Amino acid sequence: MESLALLTTLSSQDKESILSLATDYQAGNVFGGSQSGDIHVWSLRTFFPVTRLVGHESSVLCLTISVERSLLFSSSGDNTVRVWDTNQFGNALYVVKPPIDSCGDVLSLVWCNQLSILYLGCQDTSIQWICLPQSLTNRANGSKKGNDICGSAAMTRSNSSAPTIEHSISSPSGTHTLPAGPSSQDGFTSSACLSPNQQSNRSLHHKFFDSMSQSELLKAARRRERNNSQSPHLNAISPELGTDFQSKLRDPLEDACSVDGNQKDDGGEILFIDHKDSVTYAHFGYIYCLLLISLNDQLLLISGSGDSTIKSFAPSTASPQSSEDLGAVLTLAAYGSTLYSGYQDGVIKIWDLDTLTCIRTLFHRGSTDQTHPSSKDSDDVLTMTVLDNGELFSGCSSGVIIRWDSSFQRVLKWQSHQGSALASCFVLHQGKRLLLTGGSDNCIKIWDVYHTEASVPRVVTDDPDIKDPAGTAMAFQDRMFRHLSQFVSYRSISNEEHREECRQAALYLKTTLVKLGLVISLTLPGDPGRNPLVLATFKGKSSTDSPTTATRRRRVLYYGHYDVVQAGDEKDWTAPAFVMTGHNGWLYGRGVTDNKGPTLAVAYAVTALLDQRSLDVDVVMLVEGEEEAGSAGFQKAVKENKVSLNDQTSVPVTRLTGDSNCMKLLRSSLVISMSCWSGKLTLPAAFLSERSLNILSTSLSNSYWLDDETPCMTFGLRGVIHATVKVTSSQPDLHSGMHGGAVHEPVLDLVRILGDLVGKDGKICLDGFYKGVRPIDAEEQKHYDRIVEHISNVANIELLKHSPITSIRENLIAKWRQPSLSIHKIDVTGPAHSTVIPASAQSAVSIRIVPDQSVEKIGSSLVSFLTEAFKHLNSSNALEVKINQTADWWLGHPQDLHSVALAECVEEEWGIKPLWIREGGSIPSIPFLEQEFNAKAIHLPMGSASDSAHLPNERIKMVNLEKGNHVVANFLKKVALI
Repeated sequence: MESLALLTTLSSQDKESILSLATDYQAGNVFGGSQSGDIHVWSLRTFFPVTRLVGHESSVLCLTISVERSLLFSSSGDNTVRVWDTNQFGNALYVVKPPIDSCGDVLSLVWCNQLSILYLGCQDTSIQWICLPQSLTNRANGSKKGNDICGSAAMTRSNSSAPTIEHSISSPSGTHTLPAGPSSQDGFTSSACLSPNQQSNRSLHHKFFDSMSQSELLKAARRRERNNSQSPHLNAISPELGTDFQSKLRDPLEDACSVDGNQKDDGGEILFIDHKDSVTYAHFGYIYCLLLISLNDQLLLISGSGDSTIKSFAPSTASPQSSEDLGAVLTLAAYGSTLYSGYQDGVIKIWDLDTLTCIRTLFHRGSTDQTHPSSKDSDDVLTMTVLDNGELFSGCSSGVIIRWDSSFQRVLKWQSHQGSALASCFVLHQGKRLLLTGGSDNCIKIWDVYHTEASVPRVVTDDPDIKDPAGTAMAFQDRMFRHLSQFVSYRSISNEEHREECRQAALYLKTTLVKLGLVISLTLPGDPGRNPLVLATFKGKSSTDSPTTATRRRRVLYYGHYDVVQAGDEKDWTAPAFVMTGHNGWLYGRGVTDNKGPTLAVAYAVTALLDQRSLDVDVVMLVEGEEEAGSAGFQKAVKENKVSLNDQTSVPVTRLTGDSNCMKLLRSSLVISMSCWSGKLTLPAAFLSERSLNILSTSLSNSYWLDDETPCMTFGLRGVIHATVKVTSSQPDLHSGMHGGAVHEPVLDLVRILGDLVGKDGKICLDGFYKGVRPIDAEEQKHYDRIVEHISNVANIELLKHSPITSIRENLIAKWRQPSLSIHKIDVTGPAHSTVIPASAQSAVSIRIVPDQSVEKIGSSLVSFLTEAFKHLNSSNALEVKINQTADWWLGHPQDLHSVALAECVEEEWGIKPLWIREGGSIPSIPFLEQEFNAKAIHLPMGSASDSAHLPNERIKMVNLEKGNHVVANFLKKVALI
């Protein structure tokens, strides 16, 4: 079942259903009302939890917001409405209580910003209202003009091409029964206007002594019904919104509600609704939904009820009428003069408010013909949201959401929640078009409402930060995550079993880069039977005043890899490893941090500059498919294609095999590279000065932050020597009971010589092993000082875990800039039985080296040491020591001009200077490319310490990818000026 792209999932620890939603696009927050009574707040920028608003004693059934006043209103099953400050989260400012306790749940809310009136729809069938105190009506953040009729929660304008987005659609609690009251054929006429009681003399209201009895309330309702049958007109919810009326309303605002200044409820002042400010029995069923719109310059309050009726309260108008008993009206939405009403049993009716006629009936059911009923999937329509282009999204009790276009045709249907879809809203935030849905499966899901040819926005947001919501501001969010989701789905594990998946991943990456604007695309072969390399070039579009136009344009080479490691046991993952999922601001999936996510982030940074005509350097991307398996064939491919670096002939746009001319693409003065190791992601960048051969080195990064909060830059990596030590007997596998003690056992010989490698003091015993270790200088000591100063206590605990070294400084020095030796495993032949003497045993050994140790000398010393130690055993067995793979150490230059420029970009984006760190891992490509092209490299990690690359539940923060994208884009701009 096709669906929108799911960006992320938000959930809280209480694991309660999300019954209501609201968004504050200016502050960038999402509010979710839960079944437990708490209101959870998440950031729209990072999708991380912000805080929790506590106060309600029952389910939060409805949320509505006034962005202009920075106020959030929440209604609950505890018979109260609470008013919250969205700038300073804390206790509720006010607690609004109905005149009588028997009104039941407050099921719906709507806020009128112009009149500062809050309307309530209650379980006892009444509509109540209250005008908030003057102290709140004067609140305005200055970001919008104060003449808006309604708050952003439920206001649409029929006389404007830019209707205000409906931010809050509430749903009924699943615990309520839905009374099937009689359908009303007559419009409801109120004997009192739906506006605050404007009595001048204020009195303290008592909820018992000043309230009407139930019999009196029933008699009053019957009198109103008799009066209604005599008049086809409805009284207005307020007089005309002219200057005279506004001036009359301004003075008595403070008297419009009863305030008990002696009572506090969790720190909030209690406001009682005056019993005169209500219409009892406004319906003959629960009032599930309220909607306030402006139609033909008049306010219109629309209510939907469990009695199957929709009623409007406005001057000289009637109510939309239906001759059918369709069940309860559970949700309302509007776009201009079009009203949508959702019912029980999966029916959606569309009304023309100008003519008060039903123009279309839709069925939220399984049939492909939405205009005819079906017995399948006839679920209650619980929530509806209209987008800025007239598209409608409807959600039902089975969790299915349907997307209807502006012509009321169903274009998309998918399972959004494992349970009921209870709430939904749409927000346009910083160029992102997001649909939010809340469900009974205890989470909020955020969907990417990307543009299609049939879905072109006809309105821009009021957010001043959004200049062009349909342009490049949306490109990263809208397309990048969709491409990353598809990229992650390829099981590009660098082994023989997944060779075809790797090839398909390479082709997908190449196709994606072509769509993003590259002009040259190649796939280069690696070693026979190995995965190909993808080589792509983006041509800079220099402006006339660019400093590089007079000379040869510089080039930036980015190195990354598209292959990944095995996912391991899928049971250890919270979601399928090769299906990208999002949760509370994190993206999960194999490769999201190592290295597919950062690779696409770089590509989209280049594309953004191309769209802005701000790319004054050429960018070459070299992405291999064997990094996780030792980069087989990578060095060979680089060397073989180096011979024609000065060839100026063009390269075909598409070629499935490499040729000797392709390395001309490396002609530049800068290299950006990126890769990951040992489970962590990093984005590196390497800059090279202009040389006679005009060639730059490539760089790659396996670094990551020390914690999840502080950005870092990497300037050093250890080298590595991987070796296999094998001891073999001339005898077959033997039985220890028959031959033990009479033969030289391979396992014992292997253990003895391996034990000689490290002394009792923990020092490595190879001859002259520590002579080449470079001492720490004063500049590097300063970097350690700043690390110790800035890293949090939590990070310190994590860094010191599993280590007897209790000093954070000494711990980092031991891991980053001191050599080490590790024995990884011992394998034996024969059956794994405790009585068998194996005929052969081998061990995997690695040595990490640091500046200024020599890979060749240390490798030779290891072979000599083990050979000599084995001779002393006088064993009849045979020893074999094999050096499998080596990588030299790498040390960058933090004071280099390009390193400083990149650090400045990091600080500009994150608001803090990055920490300069080293890394204990090894990456063969960095020293190889530096030596091959005599060029420098610098590293920029995108991932954080808890990314878990190479481990189950690999992840990366969405904000890290987004900010990493911005850092690269800004960095490319600065490169052209150096």
